Order: sequence, then C-alpha cells, then structure tokens
Amino acid sequence: MSIAARPQLIGLDLDGTVVDGNNEVMPAVREQLQACRRAGIALAFLTGRRPHTAGKHLDAIGLPALAATNSGCLLWEYPGWKQLERRMFPSELVQPIAELLAPYSANFYVDASRTGFEFFCLDRQPTPALDEYLERWAGQARRIQDPAEMAGYEITQVAMPAPDAEVLRLRDAIRGRYDGQVLALAVHWPLVPSRTLELFSPEANKGSALAFFAARLGIGQQRVLAVGDDVNDQAMIEWAAHGVAMPQSTGGLEQHADEVLSGSKAETLAALLRRVRELPA
Repeated sequence: MSIAARPQLIGLDLDGTVVDGNNEVMPAVREQLQACRRAGIALAFLTGRRPHTAGKHLDAIGLPALAATNSGCLLWEYPGWKQLERRMFPSELVQPIAELLAPYSANFYVDASRTGFEFFCLDRQPTPALDEYLERWAGQARRIQDPAEMAGYEITQVAMPAPDAEVLRLRDAIRGRYDGQVLALAVHWPLVPSRTLELFSPEANKGSALAFFAARLGIGQQRVLAVGDDVNDQAMIEWAAHGVAMPQSTGGLEQHADEVLSGSKAETLAALLRRVRELPA
C-alpha cells in the first residue's frame, strides 16, 4: 500500500460503496467504520446524494463525520449539518446550459438549507428515467417551464437522466464548448436505470472536497485513503495517497485507483477497513 501507516482520514462514497443495492448501509461495513472511528480515524462521506437523502445513511452509521453532498458542491459537519463551504454552478452559464439541453427536461439543484426545496425541474420533454426519478422526488421539486424562473437562485449542479447515448453526446458537447468552465460527467444513479448527465463548477468535486476536509483537520495528504465506485469518485481516488476502487466499479474508475477490490462488496470493504485500521499508527 502507498500508505505505510494507519490513515488518519478515510473518504468514502455512499451508494455502491457503503450502501448496498437495497439502499441500506451494509452491517459489516458499519461495524468496521465504528471500529475505525474508535481507533481515531476521521471519516468523510462524499456522495452524489443531497442532504435530504444522505441523512438516512449517516444516521444509520451513527458516527460524527464530515460530509460532502451533491458530489462536492456542499460541505458539512455531521451531525447537525453545519455547512462549511459551498461550490456553486457558474451563474452566467445556467441559461446557456438550459438552452443547450433542449428539448430535454433537466433538474437544476439548489441548496435546500436556504431555499426550502431541492431542485427546479425544467419541465420540457420528459424521458422515462426522469419520470421515474420525479415519481420518487417530485415533492422536493419546483416544476417550471421557463429557465428565467430560476433567476436570482444559486444552482449547485445540473442533472439530466436520459438514455445513455444522449447523456454521452451532451457530455462531450459540453466538454467541447465549456472546457475548463464546467465539469461534465456521465454518472450511474442507483435509483435510475440509465446514466445521468451531471454538470458542476470545476471546483465542485469529491477530490477538492476531500482535500478541504484534510486541511480542516490538519491531516497531510499522505495519510488519506479514499474508496469509491463511479466516475464522480475519480477526483478523490486520484487525490488521496491511496485510492481504492470497489468491485464492479463503473466509469473506468479502476484505471485511476491504486487498488481494486474484488468479490463481495461488503466483505471486501470491511476487510479493507480492518486492514488499514491495523496498520501502525
């Protein structure tokens, strides 16, 4: 391992890493996370979820931790959800991106701790994936037809569940047009059958969030480990001294990891946490 001593900070994705396909925290993993915390290792959970949906899993883990939601847009101390930092989408690009995504519907997320709702749904031409998503979360949305209705609101990220081919086409188009201004990813959402186009400020990613947490705790990069399973975990996998890809990772994540786990997700992650906890302090 590139960490010769016990890590002082572990950054973990939730879905596909700590949380299983039944949307529950894996018991063996929870047990090892609690043991890591007793050993003095700080924990940070970095997820594409919003606070509203991440909270259930952080409550189940039951430990004080740092948290990055919206894939690194909003940074928190848990419990209590004390906000530490916000990395917002470039305001001048909200309208151009809305136009570029036409004719599809898309979600424009906000900081719900300040607005009382979680996202605008720009309701144009729906897709089956977006319809399925809205069936679950319409109560958290403000549905609009005109992007001008978002004027005056700060946007954290943009997301558009759609058929894979359209997600990849639009991702590449946005990368070509707004290189360096927008971070564009094709991410697998656990509750949606196809990939989702996700757009962020370039500063809003899990790698910069993990670096922020390490600096806040006074922990050097060489004492940080990160574990994830999808392309939105790549930045933290690359930033950490030792980056670990979960079994069946997607988005080519294993190519960027120092270690790739295999076998049962629960068993291999629990074993990894036990192994690093037993390293010399």
